Amino acid sequence: MLTGELEAAEDHCKDALAGIPAEDEARLGPTLYTAGLLAWYRGDLQAAEYDCTRALSYAQRVGDERELAAVVTAVGLVAHRQSDLEGAAECYQ
Repeated sequence: MLTGELEAAEDHCKDALAGIPAEDEARLGPTLYTAGLLAWYRGDLQAAEYDCTRALSYAQRVGDERELAAVVTAVGLVAHRQSDLEGAAECYQ
């Protein structure tokens, strides 16, 4: 549930990313997904695209289909907000 405390959430996310070992792809992907959504909520589409794209790469490598579906949807949300309707439609299919 969103409470409007995006700065605190982003701080927690940054701390989490700093504490996750680079080889722990199963935790890095979801954390980057969260970072991307937070950036999207703030309207920082460049950061959202960067984090969500990285999260997508991890989700694909890990093979977690539920996480992959969530991340693809987030990538679509970013594309939609960037007026890339074709890119968003690809994500939503």
